[in-house]
Amino acid sequence: MAKIKFNTLEYWKAVAEACNKDETYLQYCKESTKPLNITLKLCQDNGKCFTMKFDNGKIVDVHESKPNEKADASATMSYEAMVKQHKGEKDMMYFLSHGQAKLENMMTFLTFAKPISQMMEVVAPKIPVDY
Repeated sequence: MAKIKFNTLEYWKAVAEACNKDETYLQYCKESTKPLNITLKLCQDNGKCFTMKFDNGKIVDVHESKPNEKADASATMSYEAMVKQHKGEKDMMYFLSHGQAKLENMMTFLTFAKPISQMMEVVAPKIPVDY
């Protein structure tokens, strides 16, 4: 697989495609107490955001977020923090506890912690990227 520029629309679409094929991710979705039917907004602290729409765990849409676009939950962190998470150097709990990440609607993240963690910390790092 050719390298993709990190934190671009092409990158997030590749993450979605990989998640939709990842058996562990899909199993975690099935085990959730509620169906994973949400929109998730992932933002860099400079305002660059991408929105992912989940339908029963499958990621059915990925697009660059429109200004002021609402989502069921969102995460914001610096590009540098995103890179460290992608490389497996630090996890989201580290960034949250050090004030380097911000989550909106924490209950959504807690409800779907296993599939979202699988997506961000196991599946996404397998995507070969250029930083």
